[in-house]
Formats: sequence, C-alpha cells, structure tokens
Amino acid sequence: MDNRSFFEKAGEFFEPAFQGIGKINRCALLDYPYHTNLGDHFIWLGQVYYLKEIKLARIAYSAGFPDFSFKKLDGLGAGAPIFMSGGGNLGDLWPRYQKFRETIISRYRDRPILIFPQSIFFSNSETMKRTCDVFNSHPDLTLLVRESASHEIAVRLFPNCKIFKALDAVFFLARFFEELTKHALRRESMLFLCRRDKERNISFSSLSPDFKEWTVSDWPSVKYPQALSFRERFGWYRFFLLKQMEKEANTADGKLELAGRIFDEPKERFSWQWTLRAVKQLVNRRFVVTDRLHGHILSLLLGIPNVLLPNSYHKNESFYKTWTQASPLCKFASSPAEVASVVRKFLA
Repeated sequence: MDNRSFFEKAGEFFEPAFQGIGKINRCALLDYPYHTNLGDHFIWLGQVYYLKEIKLARIAYSAGFPDFSFKKLDGLGAGAPIFMSGGGNLGDLWPRYQKFRETIISRYRDRPILIFPQSIFFSNSETMKRTCDVFNSHPDLTLLVRESASHEIAVRLFPNCKIFKALDAVFFLARFFEELTKHALRRESMLFLCRRDKERNISFSSLSPDFKEWTVSDWPSVKYPQALSFRERFGWYRFFLLKQMEKEANTADGKLELAGRIFDEPKERFSWQWTLRAVKQLVNRRFVVTDRLHGHILSLLLGIPNVLLPNSYHKNESFYKTWTQASPLCKFASSPAEVASVVRKFLA
C-alpha cells in the first residue's frame, strides 16, 4: 500500500470502534508520552489528527500521568468520552503506564473509554488477572489492538469489552510524511536504528560489527538526559527542551503549515518537533535496519527500503505479518544470520 492507502485504511479500521460513541463534542485524551520513545509521539499526533480532523472533536483535556488531574477530568462531565493513547505498553512490561490506565478505567465507569491501538504482552499471571478484572468490569470499554497476536490475546482475556483490530494511529500522519519526502536530499547513507531498552532482542546485539559502514544509533531523543528522575525529566522536557526544539524547527514547520494549524497545543507542538527530528534522521537514508516498530513504519511512509528485526516479544513480527509484509519496501529478519542476506538482496 502507498501512503494514501495506509491513511484510508486506518480510517476504515477506526470507524467501527467509534460508532457506539456518537458525536464527540468534547473529550479527554490521556497518557501523553513524557519519555524519549519517539514512536509514542508519532502515535499521539496520529490520534490528535483523527480526533480533530476526522471526528471533529474538541480535545478539552489532555495529560500524562505526571501532570494528570482528577479534578480537571471530572470537570468534563459524565458524558465526555475518555480516550487513552495507544502503543506497546498494555500489559506488565511497562507497569507505570498500565497502572495509570487501570486507575482511569476503575474510577470512570460513568462514561465510555476507548484505548487506541495497542500491542499486548503479559509475563505474570497475577498482573494479567488484575487487568482482566479491571477491564471486564467496565460497562463501556473499547480496545483497539494493532496486530493479530494481540487481537487473539484481547479476545481471550477481555470478553466483556468491545475489541477491534486496527492500524497503528501513526498512519494518520501519512500525508505529512509524504510531503516531507519532497525535501529529501540524495539518499546514500544507511542506518541501523536499534533500541537500547528492555524491549531489545539480545539475540541481535552482535549485529553492530557487521554494519561498520553504517550509522548505528537509537532515536535522536535518547541522547537527552536519562539519569534524571522521571519527574525531573518531565519538567525538563516541558520547559527547556520544548523552547529549544521550537527554535530549531522553524524552517521545517514552514514547509507544513497544516501541521502548525492542527498541532497547536503545547504537548502537540512538542511531539511534532520530535517527529521532525526523527524524519530528519531517516529521510536521507538509502536503507534502514531496525528493531523499532516505528522505525519500520516511518521508513515505509518515507519510501525507504528497510528490514525489521524482532523485539523482545511478538509485537514486531506480528505487526509485519498483519499489515506490512506485502510491501516491496520491507522484509522481516527472524534471525541474525538472515539479516545480511536480506540486506544484500535489497541493495542489489
């Protein structure tokens, strides 16, 4: 599929999940990503685009758990739906985000709640049971899942919820990425974009020596302070870094006036600046190898051939098999030995 097809398909998959919600006069969008995984910032913007531009909704309140206020959310009234951000943190791999999600679902049973497309992973039966109890107790909870393996888990664990399989929300940004490719320079260098957190598949840690002529790095955001506490980073991101990034991105913003009109709130502007940095990192590459799912997706939307590697659980492989394996631009390498062979075939 090309970018337009991805955009259209994303809307087709989202619409059935929203039919039961009806017209959205105002809503809350929660779980803003106050962290350096840029994929979650892409997701946030895709969700904002969908709500504002397609559903014509007013996002009256947005927050992540560091700046969340029960008082402000209560102030929207019982009829205002709550939307929770998608990604790959539903389960027990990233417990801070799951705890926040369960707190919201447990407390707000008087209004519809929809979770944007997630991947699901549990390693502990006790935490899985707790999540099942919380989710299945809510009278109007809708869960979108972004690949087949997670869809099977959701159907089995959450029989009282409305379950839908849908494309990742980042595909609503396809038109922006297509526009940004017009400013790409000659594509020569190659990138091995590798994650450095607990989702990394350690079987592929020996790949780096095979890519001596490649740039090997994670997202550009990872170079920012990781030693600070979560709340210290939260404040640092909101104030100092946002101002710095806005200064650096004036030229790029000028190329996409539509983005400035839609993403007009501070959180949205912040995520848009991160997005521009990620595009800058990839757009002039001849080839990308990555274990980051959104490195794979962004490469596709920028028209860059790429090889996707496994992460620590089923997410990457399942997403590839569910949605992107038909694309001539990408392949999945299930073992380290397979990577070099796949890359050589592509480059030939």
